Amino acid sequence: KIVEIGTTEEIFNSPKHPYTKMLLDSIPKMNSPVEKENVFDGEMPDNSEKFTGCPFALRCKKCLSECNIAYPEFKKFSDTHEVSCFLYK
Repeated sequence: KIVEIGTTEEIFNSPKHPYTKMLLDSIPKMNSPVEKENVFDGEMPDNSEKFTGCPFALRCKKCLSECNIAYPEFKKFSDTHEVSCFLYK
């Protein structure tokens, strides 16, 4: 599932979805030690079971109760930047 759409500049300079932020934070930085908090925690959803919520909910540090129940609609931040996340109601 797509959780965030935007230009390269929007995604890299102003990511909105917690999954996008974790992906960007997980990129190793030159001459910097790998930080433990930048490693993905939690569990991946079981693909053999039907899950109606956000597929990232089990690994998201900002998970809300509705994240486990429904998949959020996209919210527009600009003509080119949208995110599917209940944090932005």
